[in-house]
Amino acid sequence: MEKSAKTRFFNFFRRFLTSPGVEKWLMENFNGSGLYRRIVPPEYLYPKGTIRMFERDGVKFRLDISNVVDHYVYFGFEPYYYTKAETAIRNAKVILDIGANIGISFSWFSVRNPQAHIIGFEPHPETIKRAKEQISLNGFNNVELLQIGLGNADSSLTMYEVEDHNPGMNRISFEKLDRPSTVIPVRRLDDVLREKNIRKVDFIKMDVEGFEYFVLEGAVETLKSFPVLFIEVDDRYLIQNGQSAARLVALLEQCGYHSFLRADTNASINSSSAELQNCHFDLIAEKN
Repeated sequence: MEKSAKTRFFNFFRRFLTSPGVEKWLMENFNGSGLYRRIVPPEYLYPKGTIRMFERDGVKFRLDISNVVDHYVYFGFEPYYYTKAETAIRNAKVILDIGANIGISFSWFSVRNPQAHIIGFEPHPETIKRAKEQISLNGFNNVELLQIGLGNADSSLTMYEVEDHNPGMNRISFEKLDRPSTVIPVRRLDDVLREKNIRKVDFIKMDVEGFEYFVLEGAVETLKSFPVLFIEVDDRYLIQNGQSAARLVALLEQCGYHSFLRADTNASINSSSAELQNCHFDLIAEKN
């Protein structure tokens, strides 16, 4: 995508800030300021394989900051709204990370609750390699990774790599896209947990780029124990797969959930809320 003249102007100067020494100085002196976000070089200015090693909040990271997710974490842009559900996370015995990506979320969960059994689901073969590296780097012994996608039926579906610098945007699409892709196995969550003899789940984080509705359809038995849900809701992506944010919340209402909060604003919503139209936010759902 062609960058604006203003962006190209700023990027000319940002290129001088891409060395590790300057990055460290920026992080130590400007992190958290509005200026910091403006001057940090964007991920696409770094060549692929630009690795940075560091530790934050008890978690070790090996990040390729030419990727969006890695870049956000490294420069401290990632908003950890999980703190809004931290009590549930710390008290959970079983945590599911659906759409584990490179392991940022399950790392956050494992450090805060090392006694929990954490199961991560990441179907993309290259991405799960990064997630396994994250487990090894930190010595997490309570995280289990499964290389499968989740949906409402056992099948094989096509996952597309829709953005060059953002593997976190890899997603299942029923529409054929002119993008690199891989065929992944898809299972119903209820079946997977039954095979593992897991009868109750306490916390579920879900970020599957518009496939969330189908995951929930395949998890109706799991939802009967009312785990706290932390779901990324993007109306546009849901609509592309024939659903919507409103229909997703309505499905959860039918399953007995009554409390729905935006993680960013704490605003209470329901399936008829106007703010679900064209929305993109994290949703916390609980029974009460």
